[in-house]
Amino acid sequence: MERRFKDATGQSPSRYYRTLRMNAARQMVLYSNDTMTQIGLAVGYATTEPLLFHYREEFGVTPQQDRKKINLFRVENNRSIPSI
Repeated sequence: MERRFKDATGQSPSRYYRTLRMNAARQMVLYSNDTMTQIGLAVGYATTEPLLFHYREEFGVTPQQDRKKINLFRVENNRSIPSI
């Protein structure tokens, strides 16, 4: 079954599942003010260390760098919203 899954998706089931979790985590990093602990728990990590490692491995930046970058583009009433 794993071989068929990999043939169909190009990834092992565990890698595919991790990618789904990382995409969900990234959405939360970019569009919420939740802490990394809250985000980690929401996507299935008991601690933040593996989340941070996998996030950087997947996207090439830390969640904090990603959040800071997206905050540069947020505006409200034609004024920038300060990053949190």
